[in-house]
Amino acid sequence: MKKHKKICLFILSWTIASSPLSAQLLTLRQAIDLALTHNRTILFNAKESYASSRAGLAMTQAAYDYHVDFSISSTHDYSKASFPASAETKVSTSQIWFPNLNMNRTWLTPLGGRTTAGLGLNTQITSMPYRAYQFAPQFTLSFQQPLSLNGMRAGHQDIVNARANFQSAELGFELQREQLLVTVINGYYQLWQAQKNIERAQREQESARRVLQIAELRLQAKSLAESEVLNSRVQVVSAEDNFAVAENQLQNHQRNFAQLLGQDIARTAFILVDSIVVDTLGISLDEAISQALQNRREIRQAEIDLELSKLGVVATASSNDPVLNLSGRYNLASSQDPSFNRALRNFPFSGWNVQASVAIPLMDGGAAKSRLELAQRTCSIQQNNLYLLRENIPLEVEQIWRGLKLDERRIATLGLNLQLAEEALDIVELRFQHGQISSNEVEQVRSRYLATQESLNGARVSYKIQSAELARATGRLREWVERQE
Repeated sequence: MKKHKKICLFILSWTIASSPLSAQLLTLRQAIDLALTHNRTILFNAKESYASSRAGLAMTQAAYDYHVDFSISSTHDYSKASFPASAETKVSTSQIWFPNLNMNRTWLTPLGGRTTAGLGLNTQITSMPYRAYQFAPQFTLSFQQPLSLNGMRAGHQDIVNARANFQSAELGFELQREQLLVTVINGYYQLWQAQKNIERAQREQESARRVLQIAELRLQAKSLAESEVLNSRVQVVSAEDNFAVAENQLQNHQRNFAQLLGQDIARTAFILVDSIVVDTLGISLDEAISQALQNRREIRQAEIDLELSKLGVVATASSNDPVLNLSGRYNLASSQDPSFNRALRNFPFSGWNVQASVAIPLMDGGAAKSRLELAQRTCSIQQNNLYLLRENIPLEVEQIWRGLKLDERRIATLGLNLQLAEEALDIVELRFQHGQISSNEVEQVRSRYLATQESLNGARVSYKIQSAELARATGRLREWVERQE
């Protein structure tokens, strides 16, 4: 235990000394929070796409809100007439302004229909050669109603598509968040493993140097051949090289992880938790598959795509079906009056009209038939994609689940092997000190101990990463993250 504490303190002091700023202790939860806030390599584009889809939905919905328009135009007429017989020239000018104000709104009505109501005020102001005002308020109402069953089902296609696309974009954003979480989890434990490799390399150095010291003392006592001392020196140099390699790998992982978290690459270093807590897999394979089929966002996305494809087929099938259009208008008009108030109060002229039409396309050269076939084949592709997704997800979950069960067994076995290898290393170093074995035998036992330790660290990292992957595959990654320290 004292040896491990000494090594951890060494790693902490080494990382701090090698960084322009003091290193900070970082838990997995803290790393995920930093990435969700500052990451610009994975989540930034997803956030912008999600915001764009929200704007697209708002733009489509805006068509069914109040619209108010104001316009003003002006005409200036100048005319000149010459009469040669009387040598008289007559000049006339006029200046007229046309301020207009209009407001309308559209409502979606049952059975795929739309109703639009409008209110407008058309004004004419004559400023030359005399001043006069004329007002013409009007009210308009229009109604559009598909007359076929397919037309009724597809009558509100634009708003249905916009809402479905926004929902799909929201699911895509959540999937990108999950991808970022998985990437952070992978990066965190890879960095943890790189830091453990530094510890392993340090232990290798310490062991090799102890053996060299013993070898040199035995050489002085003439109880050991000089070749054994040379071999021990080679082992020390090899251990120093291994430490340099581990040091370089740690630097690379530090930089990559800092970039993933959106931190300053050149001025950020992290110290991670000393040990990985490995829990027991507490879910059966059948339960994991059931949760995946119920929770996976990819399935919901595929279902939305299929729904939109089916709606596209219906809309295409109704493209040549009859549509009833009704429109009506009622308008008033005042006389041209030099008094603004009198013109605004008195409307002697009024009128209304109603128009109804039904459009029935008769022949389009087969374009509608081709569009329908294209829509049907697109729908068929979406159906097949959904089927394959539901087939592949259980296979994915089963592969991850079985890998976790295997890692559980490996961790238990390697933990026991590591204890035995550590005891064996202590024994061979003592035996070498008493001249009972050669330095080559010490090197072999040391290599076995270090390899076992590296395998155990790798199994722990693999278990945590696959545990996160299983949580993602079952649609419960956020719950998994909340259970971490």
